[in-house]
Amino acid sequence: MSKKFSLKFSMADLLVIIGAAVFAVLILVFYRPFSGDASGELTACIYVDDRLIYRGETPISKLTDPQIIVVSKENYPDIDINGRVTVTIDPEKGVAITRSDCPNHDCVHQGFVKMENLPVVCAPNNVVAVLTSNSQGSNSPDAVIGMVRL
Repeated sequence: MSKKFSLKFSMADLLVIIGAAVFAVLILVFYRPFSGDASGELTACIYVDDRLIYRGETPISKLTDPQIIVVSKENYPDIDINGRVTVTIDPEKGVAITRSDCPNHDCVHQGFVKMENLPVVCAPNNVVAVLTSNSQGSNSPDAVIGMVRL
């Protein structure tokens, strides 16, 4: 009862490849409208140790000049932070950590982010800067896994 297996390319292989490509395009087309983009009313939020310390009053699209927020013990005495972290909110570029007292400056090298719910993190100082939508409804996608919250 031995079967002969062939390693040659067949018509079935071509159909599987075409089917996978069509499936990938369909996922892209139907998921694209739900992906977070900067076209809505996005405001900047800054968290330290999972505590919201700053929420922008004005959506970034309506700002005229960049805003600079310095997160430090002097400016926020009730937070536990080891140094100074400078967060810049730019109406054209988005949000970024532009200066930090952390050892390797990975947060500074990440640059500006203008996508909703994509955080910029300074791990040594426990600072997170993120753009959030004012109209966060039940049908908005989850930033981590792309599922719809209920």
